[in-house]
Amino acid sequence: AEVDVLLERDATFYPLEIKLTLSPGRRDAQGFSAFRKTYPHLKTAPGLVITPGLISGKSLEQISDNDYALAWNAE
Repeated sequence: AEVDVLLERDATFYPLEIKLTLSPGRRDAQGFSAFRKTYPHLKTAPGLVITPGLISGKSLEQISDNDYALAWNAE
């Protein structure tokens, strides 16, 4: 498992995944879970899966306890 992009600001890490799916789910957040388990001492923000859109029609939806999916065309 891996994370596509990892941003850091003010000692907080922001993991990002970019996916082409319109229906992201828990499996798309596996890299975030692996990162948190590998680096438990780091402060990690909720993970964000960025997609072209979401089947639900929403711009943001929760896909796991700590992670979200965001449509890149969200306003």
